[in-house]
Amino acid sequence: MRGGTLAACAAALVAVAGCAGGPRGAQLASHDFGDSPAFDPAVLAIAVREVEVSAPSWLDSAALQYRLAYDSPTRRYGYRDSRWAAPPGELVAQLLRKAVIAPAPGAGGCRLRVALEEFEQRFDAPQASRAVLALHAELVAPRGGARIAARRFELERAAASADARGGAQALAQAAAALAGEVRAWLGGLDAGARCGG
Repeated sequence: MRGGTLAACAAALVAVAGCAGGPRGAQLASHDFGDSPAFDPAVLAIAVREVEVSAPSWLDSAALQYRLAYDSPTRRYGYRDSRWAAPPGELVAQLLRKAVIAPAPGAGGCRLRVALEEFEQRFDAPQASRAVLALHAELVAPRGGARIAARRFELERAAASADARGGAQALAQAAAALAGEVRAWLGGLDAGARCGG
């Protein structure tokens, strides 16, 4: 009798573990932004030597997050079998560095300080979702840390599919577009002398 009870308990534990870990044999998918656009930082009038990206605690993990805006608009969820290769802030920082820092920066140069505010897949209906990415950017002087300019950016991209893969692709597209907008913003600033450009 005791052996039967232990066997039943073991079977129950295996079943619970299977639910927690996903279908048997399923592998954890790791996503990044893929091939980034071909930027040419050397043509920027403003010299940027450093990009710093910070993120709130709820974005400081590799979880691929989504929100069911049509059902639970205040709740964040994370896909069980899909994650980012690194926390979103690290991926965004890597992309922005490629976009705005010259391959061989000279002396001086401003810092681009970025605060990531939102980075999620948002479902407006069970089969309709979009990527939502928002951040605040500041251009900071090389000496003294004085703020030269600041702007908030927010982008959305429709997801091709209502799943983790569609969300990751849409967020990667939004991030690439946002990097282009940040680059255009910097290019339109009259701050070359203050940044050493």
